[in-house]
Amino acid sequence: MDVGSVMKMYRGCLVVAAALVALAQSGCIFLVDGSDDDDDDFFFEPAAPSFALSSLEILNPPEDGALNPGDTLSLQIGAVDVRRAAEVEVNLMARSTEGVIEDLDSALIQMPLSGQARYDWDVNFGQLAPGEYEIVAQVSFGAQSLESERLDGVWAPRLDDLKLTSIEPGQRAEPGQEVTFEVKGQGVAGHALAVDVIATSLTLDTATTIDRILVFFDNTPAGQRAQGAWTVRGTFLDKVDTHEISFAMAVGDQRVDSEPFIVDVPFILGPVAVNILKDGQERAIGGDEQVDVRFVDAIVASVSGEGIDGRSLTWRASPEGFSAVESASIAEGGRARFVFEPPRDFGPSPLYSLRFEVGLEGVSKTSRAITMRRWGYLRCAWLYQNGSDVRAGESFRSPVNILLRVETWGVPDRSIRMEIFEEDPGANDTTARLDADLVAGVATASTSLRHVSDGFGEEAEYRFKVQIGEGGCQSPLVNVVRSP
Repeated sequence: MDVGSVMKMYRGCLVVAAALVALAQSGCIFLVDGSDDDDDDFFFEPAAPSFALSSLEILNPPEDGALNPGDTLSLQIGAVDVRRAAEVEVNLMARSTEGVIEDLDSALIQMPLSGQARYDWDVNFGQLAPGEYEIVAQVSFGAQSLESERLDGVWAPRLDDLKLTSIEPGQRAEPGQEVTFEVKGQGVAGHALAVDVIATSLTLDTATTIDRILVFFDNTPAGQRAQGAWTVRGTFLDKVDTHEISFAMAVGDQRVDSEPFIVDVPFILGPVAVNILKDGQERAIGGDEQVDVRFVDAIVASVSGEGIDGRSLTWRASPEGFSAVESASIAEGGRARFVFEPPRDFGPSPLYSLRFEVGLEGVSKTSRAITMRRWGYLRCAWLYQNGSDVRAGESFRSPVNILLRVETWGVPDRSIRMEIFEEDPGANDTTARLDADLVAGVATASTSLRHVSDGFGEEAEYRFKVQIGEGGCQSPLVNVVRSP
């Protein structure tokens, strides 16, 4: 290369270096020493966006001097030296007259390159108790933080009315029926407040809160109102009775109640129990037990309850991978049963799950999932040539003629593959693959095992494995020693 070419390359490098320095000075990139020594090797990383917060201004302070629910508070956030758009965090907080500070709202907003961002907050006091508060906005970016001027806030809700809208007071509602209601008030716009569902027993004259619903108040032309719904459940209480159901909302020392409607609870269903039936005897199934279909005559699902005698219950058994089975039974003595014969057909997975569902007049209960085993391995074993078992860990002089045997149950006749491998500390090396016919659940193959030096000792350690569908089996270990 001539001197002129070298000088051109040098001047080009100077131009690139000057450009990189300028970018680093501008904050677009910065140089980081990425080496472990004192060499001048550098790599480039994007610089974190940097700017300075300059102002937090309230654009629309309330005319009456206090913020109320339904108002909108607009904030203008200013920044200088914005080189890249980034998010800033805005927080709204309330300080009570007792000095307790509560968070009202939090949001991340984008600060554009213009350095001016706006955030509008729909004033609400969340779950705070009614009262007077001092409201302040705060914006932060990294370690920087600015606060707005402080404003008075008044949370003085008024609850006016709570009415049923889909049913007349005193009417009966059926299980599965949706009952709707509407709440009206003042000073509640933008708030999510709780409505309690209360059941009063007409027999015992006791009231119980059975559910809670959150409703959101909108500021509509017709006033501040919230709408909600509750679906009647047939067994929402644990006693057969007739109940008056009403809705109630309370804020501070105010409370409004709806007129009641009627719900009958004619029966109670308990949990679904699942047992094994064998030789006419039932027994419970353990929590993590796998139920072997060879050792059961049937699976029995049952349910107990109050007020169910003489009623027809519908059952549905859902074995995974099979068609559901439906049936019906009449309850006697406060109990109904469903005797179900589990599927025993072969499938890729040796296991499947089984659930039961029972229903009565719109009320349903579901059992836990039971794990069923429909096929499996009895053993994968090494045999001597005379058919007797080789003990696990047995050692042989190389070479040795040996049999491989696989025994299964529930598996139809098929061709299988037995894979012999040498077990090493680092990795297993497959040494042979033998195909065999599985007939009546049994397959046998013959091979010769030889010592192969693998650098991990004087003995070669062998196993074989079989894979049928999603179920596998592995033999015990045998050792083959180098012949003298």
